[in-house]
This record gives sequence, structure tokens and C-alpha cells, in this order.
Amino acid sequence: MNLNNYLLTTFMKKQLIIFFLLLGTAFAYADEVTISSVTLNPGGSSAYAIVGLNGTRLYTSYNIDIVLPEGWTVEFQNNKPRVTMIKTGGIYPSIFDPDEETYSYTHSVTSSYGEAGERVLRVACISTSNESFTNTTGNLFRIYLQASPYAKPGTPDISITNTDFGTYDSNTGQVTPYHFDDAVSNAVTVSTTSTLPLAISDALWSTCVLPFDAEIPSGVTAYACDRIENDELYVTSVASFAAYTPYILHSDAAFLQNISGTVDPAGYPDTKGYVDDAAGILHGAIMPQAVSQGYILQKDPAAAEPKFYDMNGVEFAIPSGKCWMTIPSGIGAPSIRLVIGAPTDCKSIEGEENMQIYNVLGMPVGRPLSGQVYIQNGKKFIQK
Repeated sequence: MNLNNYLLTTFMKKQLIIFFLLLGTAFAYADEVTISSVTLNPGGSSAYAIVGLNGTRLYTSYNIDIVLPEGWTVEFQNNKPRVTMIKTGGIYPSIFDPDEETYSYTHSVTSSYGEAGERVLRVACISTSNESFTNTTGNLFRIYLQASPYAKPGTPDISITNTDFGTYDSNTGQVTPYHFDDAVSNAVTVSTTSTLPLAISDALWSTCVLPFDAEIPSGVTAYACDRIENDELYVTSVASFAAYTPYILHSDAAFLQNISGTVDPAGYPDTKGYVDDAAGILHGAIMPQAVSQGYILQKDPAAAEPKFYDMNGVEFAIPSGKCWMTIPSGIGAPSIRLVIGAPTDCKSIEGEENMQIYNVLGMPVGRPLSGQVYIQNGKKFIQK
């Protein structure tokens, strides 16, 4: 089995064990792994941080686990975590080939993400010839990081754990393992400027919650929940998005547009990972949620508006930025339909007789339907 296959096999088993760890319990030692400073823009492109060694002896191999904060991930390239060994300016020995006029390196670095645990980046380095590093201190590898549009601004803890380095004794042919103490780094900062895609599929209805205030793009209508009566959810259009507030969205065609804003960390839900609207009906996921109780929005092909359908104990994965609904106890409807109220800035319709009835789009109605909102003489009312 070649080296690459060996490493891949051990990763798949979630048991990546550097060969020097098989020799016995590692000695505790005070050397440390460091992470360089970098700023991530939520929803933006990746940025790399340099992971280095601050040591006192010449090591030959290592295993490091880096636990990323919630809302962060590692950029993937060719279906692999984007982790690159630092050659120029690093501490890995190289061999010059005069014929090819190139350098080759005696060490190889490999990595996995999520195999050793949730949000765990595991990076390992070995040398098949047991060559020692060229220095006790220096750069090891780059990690390319990304922050979700819903990542909390600030400098959260990055845990560095399961850190084991090994030294090789050419006289005995043995590797001595050294275990570093767990450490926390606050080198990486998440900025307050976030960018995210506001998307509505060809079903023309969706939900959203934003971590910042924003104007509603042209072509999109956002609704806030007012109340639930029997199997009907009454909603009213709003003039703009407020941060950490769930909304129902509608457009006349499929819609996709990036919007940006400034995130206020004070509104971030640290404990449950989601926020509630003022009516206590709609809940917006800031961090992904696994939900099996409540109602999920789905388009009813037979109706102009969508309905919220009971999850019935089936677990739904609610991604960041999407919403679900709960209803008061005592209402056991299998589905809840939307009843759209008049816009908050509704004005009277001029040039018509006062007794004419209009729908919320300003179109005359000859036969009002029970439970719907209409306009007459400049005033809204619900048809009995």
C-alpha cells in the first residue's frame, strides 16, 4: 500500500494514527502550535492562516487537530480540504535534483475535515525517510478558511488539540513522541460586513432571516406574521428587512441577488441558534437547525399562496437563513394557509365611488370571499 492510500484509509476510519504514536505514551511538553492573524468576511471569499511551530527541538512528524468555531468551515479544493504545506520559508528539508533543477521534499502533509469530529480539521505530516525538520521553529502549513454569512463577528476561540510531534533518533532507529498541551487561539477575526444570497426558487415563495438591516430588493415582497386563526396565518407586507427577524418572501419570478449589511453582534442568538418573530410564530435559523415539530413552508400547486405543512415528527434540516413555524396549542390543523393583508402604506384609491371594493392589489372585486382582506373607501377590512 502506498503512502497516500495508507493515509486515506486511516482517515476514512477516523483513526489517523501517526506511526510514532504506536511506540508508547507521549511525553508532555511545552512547545506550541501557533496560528497567524487573518480576517474573514462572512459570506466572502476564503482567507488563509499560517499554522506554525514554536519549538525547542528538531521534530520529524506531527498530528494536529484544529477545531473551528460554529459558522466556519475549511475551503475545499478538488473535494479535499485546502491545506497546503509551506515549502518556501518552511522548515521541511528538501533535496535538489540538478538534472531537473527542482527541489523535492522529504515530508508530506495530508488532512481531513469532519472525519475526526464536527468542525475538526486534522492535519498530519510524516517522512518516510524519518528526516528531521531543518529548524525548531517555523511555518508548517496554510489553512484556507471561510465564514458563513451568519457567523458571529469577533475573535472566537479556535481550539488546537490532539497535538503530537515526534523526534527520530538515527542511532536507535526509534521515534520519541511528544504531546503538546491543548491550546486556544484568537488570531482569526470575523468582520461585521456580511454578504449573502437572497434566493427565491421558481415556486415563488420562500422564507428568510438576515443578520443585518437591509432594504428589500425590487421584485421581492416580504411579509411579517400577524396572528393565526384556525388554519389561517395572517401576514402583512413590510417596508424593509430588520436584523434577526424572520420573514416570508414572495416574487413573481425566480429571484437571486446578493445583499450586504453590517452585522450587530448584540443580536446574535448565542444559545439556541435561532430567533423568533414578534408574534412568536415564525422562527429563523441563524445556525442550521434540525427540527421535527412545527410547520414547514411548501407551495400548494392548487393555490395561489403556499401553505405551512405539519412536520409530523419528520426531521427537517433548516439551513441558516431559513425559517419554520409553530402555532398555538389547540390548533391541530395539518396545514396552515396564508392570508395576505394589505400593505402597511396602503392608500385610498381615487377616482372611484366609495362603495367599490378592491383587493390588496388595487383591483376591483365584485364578490368578496370570506376571510380575505379588502379595501373599501380607503379602509381595510376582512370579509366575514
